[in-house]
Amino acid sequence: MFDRQTFTGETVVIDDNRFVKCVFISCILRYCGGDWSLNDCRISEDCNWSFGGAAYKTATLLKTFGMIKAATFLETKSDEIN
Repeated sequence: MFDRQTFTGETVVIDDNRFVKCVFISCILRYCGGDWSLNDCRISEDCNWSFGGAAYKTATLLKTFGMIKAATFLETKSDEIN
């Protein structure tokens, strides 16, 4: 569990982690479909999301239909960094 931590300019894996009152600044938030918890956290507008595995397939579908912003979605193949 991460409690009241500030992450700056890092790639942060969201899967199988719990974040409480954390701050993310200029980060890449990596999600592959696992369990997660973000409670009372702040994510700066310059953070980007990177998806892998099943989450990549879902994000690609949502992007295709304009349901998520392409600008915040990094093109990451499903078999890259988990």
